[in-house]
Amino acid sequence: MGSWNTIYNNTMFGVQYHSQSMARLQEQITTGSRIIRSSDEPAGAHRIMSLQDNIDALDNYDNNLTEVELSLSEASNALQNLSELIARVDVLTTQASNGTYGGENRVAMAEEIDQILEQCVSLANHKVLNRYIFGGQESSRAPYEVTYENGRIVDMRYVGGYRDQPVPVGPGVTMSGQLVGESIFRNDKRQTPEIYGATGAAVGSGTSSLQGDHWLRLNHTLSTYNAGSGVVMGTSGVKGDTILGDDHTITIGGGMIRLDGGQDVAYTGAETNLKLTNEVGDVVYVNLTGALVDGTWSIQADGEVALDDGTGIALNNFALDNFAVTDPDDPDRFLYINTNDIQRTGVDAVTVPGTYDLFETLIYTRDVLMNNEGLDDADLTEAIQRVSGSIVEVGDGVRRRMTIVGGRIGAADTLRGTLDDLQFNAQTESTSIQEADITELAVKLAKSETLYQMSLQIAAKTMSLSLLDYMR
Repeated sequence: MGSWNTIYNNTMFGVQYHSQSMARLQEQITTGSRIIRSSDEPAGAHRIMSLQDNIDALDNYDNNLTEVELSLSEASNALQNLSELIARVDVLTTQASNGTYGGENRVAMAEEIDQILEQCVSLANHKVLNRYIFGGQESSRAPYEVTYENGRIVDMRYVGGYRDQPVPVGPGVTMSGQLVGESIFRNDKRQTPEIYGATGAAVGSGTSSLQGDHWLRLNHTLSTYNAGSGVVMGTSGVKGDTILGDDHTITIGGGMIRLDGGQDVAYTGAETNLKLTNEVGDVVYVNLTGALVDGTWSIQADGEVALDDGTGIALNNFALDNFAVTDPDDPDRFLYINTNDIQRTGVDAVTVPGTYDLFETLIYTRDVLMNNEGLDDADLTEAIQRVSGSIVEVGDGVRRRMTIVGGRIGAADTLRGTLDDLQFNAQTESTSIQEADITELAVKLAKSETLYQMSLQIAAKTMSLSLLDYMR
């Protein structure tokens, strides 16, 4: 009995096995795939899944790279446009600095620069794919905060990120499409600050952190005359005196009085606000109603010093090598000045070569051409010549950044070719593992059909046996 069961089971197993084999081969021929389920070939299926994971990762890299390339391309276009705008400003300042253009012409040039500044701001705050291309890692907000007064831009402050925003664009490779605007539009090759003007203020010996172009303002607050002279400051002295420091003198004798080496002026002793002028045009107002004493007497003229429109800092020590004056727009930025040779009030130009910012430079250039400081023609021409040099520096900086961005675009293009090759190779290998050889499968199917038919014949023959067949 056991023997009969064994024959039966083996026969049915053969029929089922060849039936399943035929079904699997027919499915492979129909789908064109040799591996449809992991059980078809575990090792091959595992390799295909590994390759597919690799292909999916490469697709993600490809998508990231596309976004980076688009952002870099827009950045390159923006820098190209900015370079052309800066070149126009360079032309205007060069024309204005030759001294042949009058006030109305310079104002017209300033108006054009003001419009150029607006265009530059728009380019700097440009975004692609809802990200600001010059915002660094803070790409969700505009990198430059603009302050207007009377319809004009008076201040530009960078509020973007100070790091790139790298994304994976290849196996072990990251690249950023968002650039740091502060690094793009401000040069970072600091040189020694320079002070231009007649106040006598000089650059201190310490390392200043100030950047770009500024105005150093020195005002008078108090003139103190040697107590033995009998002279005190006149009623207009606070704002009218133009001397500073401790190197000025007053000389009294024979009913005459003079400031430094200036002209002698007669007095009666009833004057409360007598104007005296020295040999270089410095002015003091004196009160001579006291008990005057002939002789040459010292004067201590104190004041205040400030950068741009900042709050004045008391200045009463004229023997300092490093007197710090803070930038009102950035408390971390300061200028060290030497006070030893300060002689008078006034407004000096301060420049820090190698640190010029595009937008601050354009604002400063516009204001110089407007002559907001009321400079005379000679000083104005010199100021325009200096800002012309600043424009050249920022233009060179933008062009250098264009080269850097171009290099990134080239690297991205090379990387894309590598990714395409990796994707092609992975896809080719996956296909070669999975793709069926139809001819080979057809031969196997024919063989399975033959074996299946043979199994059916054996089964039929086995099932037709009876007890009578054994009794013969």
